[in-house]
Amino acid sequence: MIGIGHRSGNNDALARENVCLLCGATLTCMHTDASLPDAHNGAICSGRLAWLKPTLEEAPDHPTLQFMHHPPFMTGIWWMGGIGIVEGVAGLREVLNGHPQVQRTVCGHVHRAIQANLGRTPVSVCPSTSYQVYLNLHPGSPPKFIAEPPAMQLHTWTGELIVSHTAYLDFPAEPIDLRPLMGNRDEGRERTRSGLRIPKVVGY
Repeated sequence: MIGIGHRSGNNDALARENVCLLCGATLTCMHTDASLPDAHNGAICSGRLAWLKPTLEEAPDHPTLQFMHHPPFMTGIWWMGGIGIVEGVAGLREVLNGHPQVQRTVCGHVHRAIQANLGRTPVSVCPSTSYQVYLNLHPGSPPKFIAEPPAMQLHTWTGELIVSHTAYLDFPAEPIDLRPLMGNRDEGRERTRSGLRIPKVVGY
């Protein structure tokens, strides 16, 4: 089952909401609203934590993927950090540390692919399908966008774990087909499916 939904960002004039739903039989997807009215910043206030903790306690053994717009950590890009989460990160870390079924938190806002941890929970920041934020970690560097390729993240659920891919949406050239360089593809495919090692030999 593939679940597709829209979650509001800090520039969307939409109703703010916390949402929890079942994505297939074995994965829970939840959106924790971190927006603030009339502000670029985000916050995880006591009311949102009061929703999050009992919601997670309802299914402590059910693998969960959490979405929120603002990443709950400082990325090192100072001017994006200035419009990040201003309240509630410590409380969010405490709740997530107590609920290890949350396998990943997925965010946006920074327009770059960034990985970090909040306590025990991996956090993945998605790049933008438009301009990316220019990567400059020097304090006080001028705010800039850059025309790097637009990109997205695809999160797949294997039944045991979440696997995340960053996929670019615009390519300077066509993909290179490697099949002519792999002589015995059928045997290689079967060895891969059987968990056998692939020897380093010419024509394989």
